[in-house]
Amino acid sequence: MIKPGLTFLAAYLVLYAVVQLLSQAVYELVIRVTGGESYSWWMAVLPIVRFATALVYQPMFIVLLAVTFHRCLLTLRGKANRAPAVIRIPSAQREVADAG
Repeated sequence: MIKPGLTFLAAYLVLYAVVQLLSQAVYELVIRVTGGESYSWWMAVLPIVRFATALVYQPMFIVLLAVTFHRCLLTLRGKANRAPAVIRIPSAQREVADAG
């Protein structure tokens, strides 16, 4: 099982980069396939192309973030369950607390 740490961060960054590159590749492919049009045509169509690629790849980014957040919460929950139930005060601080 992978823990949130350096390995997990590296895997997250690699997956993020792959999804980002795929999104950009699909966008560039659409531009190349429909190339050769006038400037005014591109001004009308380019936002639609950007929206369509974002519509496909944005859920992948959200799922990637959700998995990361879930994994970190599970690790924090495990650490919280292992934490000591009683907080011990060192003797020097206890004397100051009793005197005050």
